[in-house]
Amino acid sequence: MAAVAPGAGGIENLLVGWAGALSEFHDVHVVSVNPGSISDTQTGVMLHPFEGAHDCAEVVALVQPDLVISNNRPLIASTYPHLALFHNDVVAWRDPPYDSVRHAREACQESLSDAGAVAAVSTDLAERVAAAMGARVSVFRPFADAVFFDVGAASVEKRPVVSYVGRLLEKKGVAAVLRLAAACPDIRFEVTNFIAPWSTPTPEHRRLAAAAQKLPNVVLLDPPRDRRDLAQLVASTSVVVVPSRWREPFGLVAIEAQAAGSHVLVSGSGGLSETVPGRSSVVDFDDLEYVGGRLRDLLASPNPDPSVRTWVESQFTLPRSTARLQELMARVVGE
Repeated sequence: MAAVAPGAGGIENLLVGWAGALSEFHDVHVVSVNPGSISDTQTGVMLHPFEGAHDCAEVVALVQPDLVISNNRPLIASTYPHLALFHNDVVAWRDPPYDSVRHAREACQESLSDAGAVAAVSTDLAERVAAAMGARVSVFRPFADAVFFDVGAASVEKRPVVSYVGRLLEKKGVAAVLRLAAACPDIRFEVTNFIAPWSTPTPEHRRLAAAAQKLPNVVLLDPPRDRRDLAQLVASTSVVVVPSRWREPFGLVAIEAQAAGSHVLVSGSGGLSETVPGRSSVVDFDDLEYVGGRLRDLLASPNPDPSVRTWVESQFTLPRSTARLQELMARVVGE
């Protein structure tokens, strides 16, 4: 159960993958505010839209599930056997009629008291959920979309560019990328102009896009048409940067880029440090001279060591993630 918005990324793509994988073993019902990005012809997956928290329990009651898996909002899980998955921090848990983070936390605590298992997508986030909720929290790793592994296995010509792939938000570190570009005029940067899950640009988005367009060595790219186009873009990039300022719960962009065969530099904020195989890929993006030097070194050797992609394959595939999900489901129902 969670919102699934067409064209969105992150958690939405994970839900689509898990639903399809679990449908090989179970009847899967997707209960969502907008389940439009999951095909209604997918065998074993049934769609149940709802309008909001006020009618979610009624929809779930009609399904009569053996197990409910909630994503980020355990407060809508009703009274059925419940696996609570967390993809974001407490600030993302608020939901009408919960008008504050404190109110949402209290509602979550009440819901989690009946949960059979609680899991989060990184060790860092698990520790935060445990501290906020007073619950025992397991770690449950997401996966990189198979299309990134497929593209990474092919021979893709590398372009001497540094890419930021994500939404235009201050908390995602876009301003840091632009400062880096201004300090390194000899390096070409590409910034994707993602808007989803919003339908129109926010004032923050417009301001950052305008700032990017003022720099001669920065290209503002239209969003890729689909996941394969995105994977092709990432695979052709020499270096992908993930410079988040806020405490990221995880970092799908980092593992997808490595699966596609690109170098990655991350800020190490929150769970980001868990998405790379070593500390050498974790940098302080405020140290412009050091990061600029690292980028030049990576651009000069655009193909990462094969061991990096092997590490991602050993940790972050859909079959491995689904197997772990089934372990947690079995814990809930007592199998």
